[in-house]
Amino acid sequence: MVNRVELEIGGGGVAVIRLGSPDGMNSLGIAEIARFIEIVDRVAGDDSIRALVLSGEENFSAGTDFQQSMLHRLDPEAGGLAYRFLTDQKTVCDRIRGLRIPTLSLVRGLCAGSALGIAAAADFLITDTTTRIRLPEVKVGLIPGNGATWFLPRRMGPAVAKYYGLTAAPMSGKQAVGLGLAQGYAGDDASGFIAELRKAKGPLDRQRILALLQKGGTRESFQEEVRELSEKIGRHFGFGKANRGYLGDIFAGLERAAAQGDPFARESLASMRSASAQAVWLTEFLIDTFAQEGLYDEDEALAVELKDGTKLKEVAVEYPIGHKRRRKEGMPVLVEKFKTNLARRFPQGQREAILDLCLDGPRLEAMPVRDFVDMMVT
Repeated sequence: MVNRVELEIGGGGVAVIRLGSPDGMNSLGIAEIARFIEIVDRVAGDDSIRALVLSGEENFSAGTDFQQSMLHRLDPEAGGLAYRFLTDQKTVCDRIRGLRIPTLSLVRGLCAGSALGIAAAADFLITDTTTRIRLPEVKVGLIPGNGATWFLPRRMGPAVAKYYGLTAAPMSGKQAVGLGLAQGYAGDDASGFIAELRKAKGPLDRQRILALLQKGGTRESFQEEVRELSEKIGRHFGFGKANRGYLGDIFAGLERAAAQGDPFARESLASMRSASAQAVWLTEFLIDTFAQEGLYDEDEALAVELKDGTKLKEVAVEYPIGHKRRRKEGMPVLVEKFKTNLARRFPQGQREAILDLCLDGPRLEAMPVRDFVDMMVT
């Protein structure tokens, strides 16, 4: 059964890509992502469309259809479908970012896992009273996908990114705005926001959209409301090279605070211990790596002109250290960070075996996933 990915072109030149499914969860599999790419390409070629909204129904999307994904990973006859699916998800995000019209994600209900990467690819992420954002991957032995370990620390800071990425804690709509992930809050009138967008006269530039968002609330509106949560997160998760320690410091700090009766520390510690240790470790490693200064260059700047003639400020195109343009420069940095983290977790013989394998591309590619995971068991 293929879930729905439909294009609706309504009044005012505002198009909506709407996700739907019989169970209301709007999970994303190979067919849904392929359809998504097709529709975004159609939008790119339609000059009558002046803004694009990504939306679900009661829920935005529960993210990757893990059952389908794992079946493809385990099926030797699948022909690499699982890996093509990962590539296609990145393609969707790149195509959305590449549109020359304003893009908005209206995140109602559940938005989980890889679906958050798609929502965050839009220029504006908007939440409401029903929003529940989660990154559940570490609970099933995976890392947050679709760019989450890259865009979360850039939007919310490394401590907040680690808290939500390592604990799979839910995030409300107001928290998403107050902590910097989302740009606007629609309250209990998400459909009213789309109606206002359709009625707007003139160019739908950034200033016009921000003015519409002011009615429900922006980051400044909710910073005080999330201040206590932000301070707790900073106290317990503000470690890493980008700050001042590593994953072991996070665990040690949480253990001390939990022993003293701190409920936030106790709940966070329980969540991390119930997740995959390898996934927690790798997620922290990636977030901390992407949060470090100097890992992004503003190599190019583009002056963007929208279809209606509106000219936006120069947009810097930043290349992360893993990008092909910086791979020669970046590999030694990543290898050294990898060695440091291996040394903090594994005995010498085990860490040397893991490092030797990871530096041997053909041998690593040929190794079954279950054998690789076995190497990480201490």
